[in-house]
Amino acid sequence: MATSPPTLATSVTPDLSIIHHAGTLSDVVGALLGIVLLVAVAVLVGCAGALAMASATGDVRMASRARAGLWSAAAAATLAGCGVGWLNALLDTGASL
Repeated sequence: MATSPPTLATSVTPDLSIIHHAGTLSDVVGALLGIVLLVAVAVLVGCAGALAMASATGDVRMASRARAGLWSAAAAATLAGCGVGWLNALLDTGASL
């Protein structure tokens, strides 16, 4: 018998006002993960632009650095995005124990 996979939170937007109130640990960690996700996506866009300019001008050294930044920003965005779902799963599991 196959069971359905657990549903994850669909909202990934950070609520920055939570940090000032510091209600619960899950709210603070969720807001910080959201901030990390937004910064990682901004770096991803910046590195993609730098890679495009470096490729257009033929600068191999700048292109390789932009590509490394692109991969590391993509990894950070992926980890931060998965971290929100992982945190929600841990909190749901901990509440049921």
